[in-house]
Parts: sequence; structure tokens; C-alpha cells
Amino acid sequence: MKKKLFSCILLAVFACVALFSFAACSSDQNVSDRLDALESDMDTLEAKVEALEAANANFQQQLAALDTSSDTFADDLAKLTSNYNNLTASVQNATRIERVVVKEEEIKQGNLLEHCSLYKSMSEGKFVISCRVEYSTLLFHYQLLTCKVSANYNQQTYAVNVYLSRADANESTPSLNGGTVTDIPVDNVDNVTLNLEEIVLYRFN
Repeated sequence: MKKKLFSCILLAVFACVALFSFAACSSDQNVSDRLDALESDMDTLEAKVEALEAANANFQQQLAALDTSSDTFADDLAKLTSNYNNLTASVQNATRIERVVVKEEEIKQGNLLEHCSLYKSMSEGKFVISCRVEYSTLLFHYQLLTCKVSANYNQQTYAVNVYLSRADANESTPSLNGGTVTDIPVDNVDNVTLNLEEIVLYRFN
């Protein structure tokens, strides 16, 4: 009898330990799930902030390129502002932001981007770097791009970003074009070497 009672008590203890262990595992799983969700939210927020910064830089870049003496300046400015507002609204309202980094060697594979060309020029004494990206209409669904370029001049390397938006796409090519004015003190563009480091693509939905 005593032996049976002892066995029952021992069984009850084992059951309690197993139940406690299961509850602890369940609690640990809940904590792990919450941490994963929090990390995902932080990644989305970080990508959203980065995309907003790129959208703002794209607006400033295109604003600087507008010809204030043109007869269409008012219309051009209105269109630019409208595109910028739509772009930032899309970023802010997005529940998910996809960020993809494409290296130069990956462009040659032609999966997302088919070709990228860099150009250099002078405008009113300022050195300008332009970027042209050709893409596949079947696979390309991104709204915003950042072309990260290194410019080598007089044994110094300068990091320059050129921002492109799908709102400025030439659908007939299809391609994206854009340029940015830099502060690099260049006297002769022929002495500048440009290298594409990577292109960052953003898609929001």
C-alpha cells in the first residue's frame, strides 16, 4: 500500500514537472515569437526611414535640375511635387517594404536590371554624375532606386548617391535616368573615374 502510494506521489510529481516544463517551453516560444515579430517590425521601420530619405533626396535632386527660366517651370514643379507626395505617401502607408541590394556583377546576369551606365559632365562649374538603369518590365516592380557610385579624382575617392524613381521611367526603353550635382572640385571630367558599387531597390506594398 505504501509502495503504491509512493508511486502515485512520484507520478504526480513527474506530471507537475512535465506540466511546468511544457508551460515554460510554451512561454519561451511566445517570447521568441514576439521577439521575431519585433525584429521584423524594426527591419520594416528601418527600411521605411531609409526609403523616405531616398525619396526626399530624389526630390531635392530633381528640384535642383529644374530650369527656373523655362516657360513650363510651374507645371514641371507641380508634377515633381505631386510625384514626390505620392511616393512618400506610398512609403508611409506601406505595411511591408522590400529592400534589395544589387551588385554590379549581378546586373550582368540580367535578372532584375539589364544594364547600368554612369555618365560625368560639368554644369555651371559643378561636377555632375548621372545614372541610367535599364530594367526588365517582367521582373522589375520597384518604385525607388539608389545608385551608389564611387568617384576617384586626384587620388581621392568620393561616395555619391544618385536617386531614381519609377515616376520618371521611360517606359518605351524601358529605363530610369537621373543625375546629381556634386561638390567634388573637378577641373577636368576626363580625370574622374566612376565605379558603380551597388544599386539599392525599394518596393512598398
